[in-house]
Amino acid sequence: MVSLRLLAAAALALIASAAGLVILSGAFRTEAVQSPRVSLDMVTTGNSYSDPGAGGNNSMTVGAIDQCVTEPLNNAVHNRTENHLIIQNVEDLAGWQVRLNYLANRMRLNSFNSTPFTDTYSSQPVGFLNLPLDAETLAHRDMIAASRIDRYPETSVNVPSLAGATTIAVSDTTGFAPGQTIGIGTPANRETGRTVSAVTANPKQITFSPALVNDHLGLATEVVNVTDPMPQTALIGGTYFGTQTLAVSPDTPPKSVPDDASYTANTGGVLANLVLRIEPDQGGQASLFMNLDDNSPNPPGSAVVVFNGIGTTEINLGPGALGDGFVGEAATCAPLDCTTQERRRHGRQ
Repeated sequence: MVSLRLLAAAALALIASAAGLVILSGAFRTEAVQSPRVSLDMVTTGNSYSDPGAGGNNSMTVGAIDQCVTEPLNNAVHNRTENHLIIQNVEDLAGWQVRLNYLANRMRLNSFNSTPFTDTYSSQPVGFLNLPLDAETLAHRDMIAASRIDRYPETSVNVPSLAGATTIAVSDTTGFAPGQTIGIGTPANRETGRTVSAVTANPKQITFSPALVNDHLGLATEVVNVTDPMPQTALIGGTYFGTQTLAVSPDTPPKSVPDDASYTANTGGVLANLVLRIEPDQGGQASLFMNLDDNSPNPPGSAVVVFNGIGTTEINLGPGALGDGFVGEAATCAPLDCTTQERRRHGRQ
């Protein structure tokens, strides 16, 4: 698999690399006292962008950060389409990356967008990292976004299968393997506890036991997915194109003497919007989690790169600078201490 390396040095360009998505920085000093924090905000109603094309002033506002949200019962597979990745207390940001760990059979990262807003005056997509306007072009910098997201085995029934069948035809068999336990169908006819015995790529079929009890009509809504616990990880990040300057590297909150007057972000910035996929049968789960992590157990970890006037400085983010996100599915949302649980899983105190 070819992965991506995010350069936060002078070129700020993407190159192919086998090492993963990594922020590289020069060995330069920074005079700013930095204490960046990156958090997931699961209730985004307090976050906004003031669009110049609608009479706004190119400012970004972050409200109270809600790490936990309770959803009404929905046992069908579905996407949570608005989950903001927030940064606070940073100066001269030039690039960022975030490590995400999760149980993919419950809730997983589907995609992300590092420019979730639009400046309709310039018709440009905007996120916190490209919020400033370049003094020469009077436009937002273009963005580079990069990601490496583990593939999760999920597909759909595409040929009708009747009760009594032990083989189903599916749209895709990638990631399915003998020995896995799968679920099949919609909430109305869903069957779980089927153990895979064989997978074929041509034709695309999965054989399992015990046999089906219900008919499955081959609809796209008839989800087939692995129900075994499946820890997975993702790395996402972004940087802006072009020459680094203090003026185009945003601050939140503003410096006492701002480098640039083209934007404001007093309470934080939205780095990205995440789309989270919630798998079937999660009703009653109080702590579906999305863990923002350092470089253990999955390096590289979360980090930011700041411009210091002559080069860049990398700041690795530890657990105390990272805020996880949680969903309660028809159960009152209850945050977990992901750091403590992770240490227990890996035999550390």
